[in-house]
Amino acid sequence: MKKKVFIAAALMAMLGGAAMAQGTFTLKLGGGFPMGDFSEAKADYDNQTMRWGLRDKHTDGGAGLGFNVGFEYNIPVSSVNGLGVVISVDAFYNGINEELNDYFNDLKEDIDDYANSWSLSLPNYLNFPIMVGAKYDLPLTSGISLYAAGAAGVNIRMITPFELKYEEDYLNTTVERTNKLDYDMAATFGFRLAAGVTFAEKYSVELGYYSLGAGKVKGEQSWSTEYADAAYQDQDGDDKFTLKSITPSLFTVRFGISF
Repeated sequence: MKKKVFIAAALMAMLGGAAMAQGTFTLKLGGGFPMGDFSEAKADYDNQTMRWGLRDKHTDGGAGLGFNVGFEYNIPVSSVNGLGVVISVDAFYNGINEELNDYFNDLKEDIDDYANSWSLSLPNYLNFPIMVGAKYDLPLTSGISLYAAGAAGVNIRMITPFELKYEEDYLNTTVERTNKLDYDMAATFGFRLAAGVTFAEKYSVELGYYSLGAGKVKGEQSWSTEYADAAYQDQDGDDKFTLKSITPSLFTVRFGISF
């Protein structure tokens, strides 16, 4: 209990000092490289097998190379030279990895053999971490400095829908079939670590690591069958699903400009 009180008091003292100083706003752009289970997925089209946490009960995320845009506000702590309180908001976009892309390319070729027309929408990951932490700058020479930062906070994870829609001939009519997975939003606790170099007190190059927390994959699966001939009865249905947890972990390379 005493330790928690001490930490709370220290944070309040830092924020109190920070409030007296003018902050710096930094825009960051770069790549988000998935790591660990978040990058993994196994798919074998010939044997119709798949290990992917967005379709089956696995922890593999199957994420591919992504992009990042981030905004950081650094408020200097007047009582400690080089130390600052940082508030950051980031947006990450990641599609699926190469192995899953190969799997679905094979599926598209198969669909072409029997469908009159079709469309396939594959899921993408959207992560929005909002964090608060600390940053320390170490000047080297005029206009050049090294820095290290760490922060923690909440991550909002969103996954775009997975949808397959196709039209095919059926007996003496045509039928349009739709299968869709809608994923629920998840909120998790995550953290980030970063280190970089600042040039001309304005431009920066940064390497970082984000661990955005384990969140269960939940949502609703729906399907429908619509016939062109009114003699047939259209059908539809939906069902809730819960799979395992996926943990977005990313290595970042980012370029920044401060204002």
